[in-house]
Amino acid sequence: MPKPFRLWKRGRYFYFKLRGQKTWKTTGQTTENTAVDFILTQIRSHAIKLDVRPDTTVREYLKPYYTDSCPHVIRLRSEGKNITAAYMRACQSLIKNKIDPDPISNKKIHDLKRGDILDFRARLLTKNGPRIVNRTIQILKTAFKEGYFREELYRDPTAGIGDIRYEPKKSGVFTRKELRKLFPEEDLGPWGDLQEYVVFLLAATWGMRRGEILALKWKHIDFDKGKINIESAWKDWATLGKPKWEKTRIVPLTPNLTQALKRLRAESMHVLPESFVFCNSNGEQVKLYWVGNRFHAAMKRAGIDTKTRNLKPHSFRHSCATLLRDAGYSDAKIRALLGWSSEQIQDVYTHFDVEHFQDATGIVNGFFDEERGDV
Repeated sequence: MPKPFRLWKRGRYFYFKLRGQKTWKTTGQTTENTAVDFILTQIRSHAIKLDVRPDTTVREYLKPYYTDSCPHVIRLRSEGKNITAAYMRACQSLIKNKIDPDPISNKKIHDLKRGDILDFRARLLTKNGPRIVNRTIQILKTAFKEGYFREELYRDPTAGIGDIRYEPKKSGVFTRKELRKLFPEEDLGPWGDLQEYVVFLLAATWGMRRGEILALKWKHIDFDKGKINIESAWKDWATLGKPKWEKTRIVPLTPNLTQALKRLRAESMHVLPESFVFCNSNGEQVKLYWVGNRFHAAMKRAGIDTKTRNLKPHSFRHSCATLLRDAGYSDAKIRALLGWSSEQIQDVYTHFDVEHFQDATGIVNGFFDEERGDV
């Protein structure tokens, strides 16, 4: 990232000028280090004016961030990146509830030191977990890096400050026995209606994400060729875009999925190609929060403890990845089916428990079986 000034040595002395200015000024210094120190001292004392007023506070500086006038969001969107309204609302909430009430928000932006950021982080940790703290500090990092990138600030006070390391709680996985219990062939099991049953059957069968399932339209399902085209996903309740990692993909229709989807279509009043597969009685989309509500109600009816094992709707995706790999399915094909961008992400979704290693017992026993002899 470029410095907000340029240095030039003429004779014994170093001269400088800010980016965008035409006039060179002397530092009166003969070494580069002392010349840089001189310039930074001048900037800190506001003898040199930057685009941001010297009396601007952190609260004032953050005010446009994560709104429609946010310079960072505008720049990223112009580069083709997707910044959802839900993400912006979450960041605004952290600014309002975590940053604004803290004394750091009254600090002048040009006087802010790295120590101020570290002290703020320490105060946050007394009342919040590492995940929330890291997300809050990331907002400051983003704003100050953007300001430095735009040469509005002479430095980034968050430079060198890393995230707090912690072990996130792993998502639980369903056993084969539980999957058979949740999706019986003869009835709907614990699910409240056919729509619920099919939504979660898709999640369990091919690990489809919540936003991908609810974005499905009948035109995406090809019964003749036995496939589902996953081409779009809800980013939030109002934004429809491409699936995560920009990866569109195809998954096959299993016999039970084909039967369930055809039955759902026969019972639905909205079956045009552009109609949502999963919709309300008026044809409007099912909201994202619907999935969590229906999931927990069904788990309660099924007698499955979700809290102890950290089971949630996304656990079907973890379960699918684990069972496919356990069955010896190709890692490359698993990534293609589930829409992952790398092996590292795939490893996060793969969990092994004792039941997945039962098939290894016979192999290991063979190491100690004298009757088998040496191989």
